[in-house]
Formats: sequence, structure tokens, C-alpha cells
Amino acid sequence: MMSNEKEVLSSGLEERAKELSCLYEVDELLKDTNEEVHFVLKALTKVIPKGWKFPEICEVEITY
Repeated sequence: MMSNEKEVLSSGLEERAKELSCLYEVDELLKDTNEEVHFVLKALTKVIPKGWKFPEICEVEITY
């Protein structure tokens, strides 16, 4: 396998790992039924961008 192919595959795996990590964080937030809805929604707006390719430019807005 060429070095470039390895880099592409590695990058893809890193992105999938980042996405899974984000999903696990979302799952943990949604599991805690003792928290108030507004707290959970605010926390989600901070967690969701972590799963995107460019989290530094991603914005999340939840209307409730």
C-alpha cells in the first residue's frame, strides 16, 4: 500500500472515531433524565460540533 493511501485511510478512520466519540457524548447527555431540558440542549450545542470535519467553524442552534 502506498504511503498516500495509508494517509487517506488513516484520516478517514480518525474522522469516524471523532464521529463515534461525538455520538457517545450525545448518548450520555440524553441518558441523564434527571437533567433539565434546557441544560441538555445547551450541552448538545457544545458536543455536536466535535463530530464534524471542521468543528471550529461548525455552529449548532437548537430551537425549542
